[in-house]
Amino acid sequence: MIKLHKPKVLHFETQQMTYDAVSNFAFDYLTTVTALEGGIRLAVASGPAVQAVLSRLMKNTLFPWEETEIYTLNEVFGEELNHKKQIQDSASEDVLEEMKELITFDQSDGPTDSIQKVETKLSSLDGDLFDMVVVEIRKDGGIAGLYANSDGLVHSEGRCVINKTPNDKKVLLSMNIETILSSREVVAVIEGKDKEHILSEMLSGNLPAVEFPAKFLLAHPKLTIFQWLDEQSSE
Repeated sequence: MIKLHKPKVLHFETQQMTYDAVSNFAFDYLTTVTALEGGIRLAVASGPAVQAVLSRLMKNTLFPWEETEIYTLNEVFGEELNHKKQIQDSASEDVLEEMKELITFDQSDGPTDSIQKVETKLSSLDGDLFDMVVVEIRKDGGIAGLYANSDGLVHSEGRCVINKTPNDKKVLLSMNIETILSSREVVAVIEGKDKEHILSEMLSGNLPAVEFPAKFLLAHPKLTIFQWLDEQSSE
């Protein structure tokens, strides 16, 4: 039986305060990692909240980009505005030149080849795959391209999975839940008035984890949830 852990939950009054807090948390933790051990592996999900956090981090001139590998946890295949492009657009040329590596699902290949390239990279890593994972939680409990009853929520030999969006109209390339949890720290963002139910469902709701994937995050001993529940807005 999987042991569940109580997450650390931080509440904020504004969206900006939430993004700033996540960015500062990531900066403090990851710069400590690189100072002690050298090298950072940061994995990020797609979505506006995570993108806003990453954009803030990329504006921090003290962050050791030359020691940093960024991994994207999920991608909608075939979309012109993909996760890799969003990251590149939000980063300065200096950051992109300094960054050790950006590992994404390559849109120039077919879905199977895209998955295999990331699998090959992950198989070369030892110990915890990532130092930190940052995801945001959808109102249906989905995380990082994993929705209710996704193939990526069950044990498999591979670390990535090809699945579909809930309406089955788009192909998703995602790392599976075991891969996501193979991290020293996990950060989750809950934002918006329509997500007030998420934390209570995670901690005491009746839905099984395969129907509300965010519950799988409770299997990680170092999960920090940053929550802002006011009306949704964009920057």
